[in-house]
Amino acid sequence: MELARKVAEGIANSRQEQPQDAIFSALYSLAKHDGLIDRDDEAYLWPENVESWNAWQSVQTQWRHAPHGGVTGLDYSGVSAALTEIDPADRKACWIGIQACERATLDVLLERK
Repeated sequence: MELARKVAEGIANSRQEQPQDAIFSALYSLAKHDGLIDRDDEAYLWPENVESWNAWQSVQTQWRHAPHGGVTGLDYSGVSAALTEIDPADRKACWIGIQACERATLDVLLERK
């Protein structure tokens, strides 16, 4: 959860509008800061997180928005349908990864208000 939070905090520094682009940017910045990468054109994702990351990317169209325009979270029925379509090997781990990214993103968006 702490890593997801640090990653999501990078969204506040990103000037991009799409959540998935901002999260990628945050991941990249975090990896550079932690010395995991030393070149500007490389970023790495641990192999055990690839499936969750791909699922997270595939559900970016499932954000719910409040009438006032703020993001309130993911539409879980849409997320469930997306997981059925991609059929991850470990559905529970994938779901946990998606929720961690969602919580971290919502925390950062709330702080930005």
